[in-house]
Amino acid sequence: MTTLTQPYQRFFRYQLPVFLWCCVIFVLSSIPSRDLPKLDLFSGHDKVIHAGIYFVFCWLVHRAFLHQRNAVIIELSLFLAIVATVVYGCSDEFHQLYVAGRSADIYDLLADTFGGMLYAGWFLIVIKRKRSSASKVAAS
Repeated sequence: MTTLTQPYQRFFRYQLPVFLWCCVIFVLSSIPSRDLPKLDLFSGHDKVIHAGIYFVFCWLVHRAFLHQRNAVIIELSLFLAIVATVVYGCSDEFHQLYVAGRSADIYDLLADTFGGMLYAGWFLIVIKRKRSSASKVAAS
């Protein structure tokens, strides 16, 4: 049995999930509006779905950037993840211009951006709590 070398392990663990999630978003965005399932549960809540999908996207991108070997990328990882989220959201809306029955919607893009910002806020709160509890332990 062969083992994967370190760079391949890092790719499969941290970068590949970003590419797979991009594929999921692209496939979902490629469904013509007439073929979209009518779910009463989500009726009127599509912006929440957008935010959730892009929350996950931002998390995956941030995670991938944190595991790079470049110190600058690691330092700017959260900012770069938000930028990547907005850029991919823009490209997704542009893509939908060419899908039957779909259109670009600035409110979808805002929901995508909100999802990324929501992740960033959550991450910063978690980091602040970890640092606070670590400093309390160190002070003891």
